[in-house]
Amino acid sequence: MKFKKLKICLVASIIPFTYNFADQNTVLASDVGKHFILTLPKYSQTSEYNSWLEQTKPAGVMLTEPHMQNRSKTKEICKLLQDKAKDLGIYPLLISVDFEGGIVSRGADVNGFVSVPSPYKLAQLGKAECYSAGKLIGHQLDGINVDFAPSLDLFDPANYILATRCFAADSKSVVDCGLSFINGLLSEGVLPVIKHFPGLKSGKFDTHTDNVQIKLSDEEFEANVEPFRQVLEQKIDVAVMVGHARYDQFGPDQASTNANVVAWIKKHNSDALLITDDCSMQSFHRSPDKSMQLDYICRAAQKSIKNGFDLLIFSASPDDQIKMIKKLSESSFDSKYDIRSKIKAIVQRLSLNVPSDIDERRVSQELAKKVVSGNVAEIPITNKVLVLSVDLNKIRPATSFQTLDDKASSKKKTLLMSLFESEKYHVSEIMLDPMSADSIQDLSDIIYHSQFQNSDNVVLQTLNKNQQEWLRLLKHYCKKLTIVSLGHPYEKTIIPDAQSIELGSFHSSLINAAFDQLKKKLY
Repeated sequence: MKFKKLKICLVASIIPFTYNFADQNTVLASDVGKHFILTLPKYSQTSEYNSWLEQTKPAGVMLTEPHMQNRSKTKEICKLLQDKAKDLGIYPLLISVDFEGGIVSRGADVNGFVSVPSPYKLAQLGKAECYSAGKLIGHQLDGINVDFAPSLDLFDPANYILATRCFAADSKSVVDCGLSFINGLLSEGVLPVIKHFPGLKSGKFDTHTDNVQIKLSDEEFEANVEPFRQVLEQKIDVAVMVGHARYDQFGPDQASTNANVVAWIKKHNSDALLITDDCSMQSFHRSPDKSMQLDYICRAAQKSIKNGFDLLIFSASPDDQIKMIKKLSESSFDSKYDIRSKIKAIVQRLSLNVPSDIDERRVSQELAKKVVSGNVAEIPITNKVLVLSVDLNKIRPATSFQTLDDKASSKKKTLLMSLFESEKYHVSEIMLDPMSADSIQDLSDIIYHSQFQNSDNVVLQTLNKNQQEWLRLLKHYCKKLTIVSLGHPYEKTIIPDAQSIELGSFHSSLINAAFDQLKKKLY
């Protein structure tokens, strides 16, 4: 399917672009915030949250990692936000979070939250487990009514950015698993957001930092949009997050500002909420200079709203969020669209779904055991085990993956190492810094050390393709190597003969299940 392409002539200017809002002072927009979901600042006082809401009046907020560290406190934050929204006449707020399962799981494994396996591993189990995962996530989101999940992008082993966030490589499996996950969320009164329309499978770069153009044949394009089409045609409550890449099939504009994209989605479900991915991403604003970034964001945001998008996500400092709202309010921009009434109707429908009684920890553990079960063939019985681990906290916070050795020591160890020690096994661990330019040399030195050479079995915990050079160094020792894959399962492409346990994420329930497998095989 192709839309008619327009020939556009661009005239270069030596004058830097600045969007001059002061020259366009016709109608003031009194409620610009209704088109935005803003990342919630990390405040300590209720008065600070209240002041921020008064100045921005958003349609919704997005909670991030700091707001998801304690389940009871998360619920308190949600209540105070909604209470203030009532005072301001902007109730109900869409309170959202990124909780896909796997590596994108805000709050998993901390203070009342439990983890869910990655979509890629869930799909291998089946539709029932995908439904259970969606329901388990929804059940934990006390006060949160939107989940930016699931991803309906097609899995591509070469795309390590999306990786295990995708269910499968074929459209049918993605539809089956995606719908099951969606229905699980809806059953708990949480609005699913399918993403990243029209699909980022073939994106070779990250839209956070790069301007991404995706070239697809018409056949490939149809395969990418098929999961979205089928879900939208179910006519269920669902929102669509549109990515920032460009596609020939939709013309020259990036998808998140593109009227043709809006027309395609509305054709298949006129009631779906249309949300752009984060406005702060380079592929959205395309600013050539950081000093002009806010002007470019405002310009692109106006275009998105004018072309029919309902909501835009904006992750920025509170000051920049307030500045953007003010800039748009001072411009000629004025949307008459009553998006708040649409949001209210959706939230009211969601509230009709009564949350069920779930033993969350039991469900989480059962899913983890199913993911890990059968992934390890035969490993020789041994008493000499060396654990080589990626220092995950150098990449992202992962408190459940590793801890301090003891309160009096700054030495870190992983949960897997702690589990071995708790069973009194003879095992040692070396942690490698994935961000260090010296990590290759460090590993080379380790390999030729007696500790490695005398080990009968080496367990390697690795996260992504940034550790591929580690694997090449270990390739000659595959007979005694067991890989615990914590992210994108690329390791087999480099060491196909090594034993591996593909976890797809690094949460404690999965690490515990992996340890049970290793314990049975090793000892």
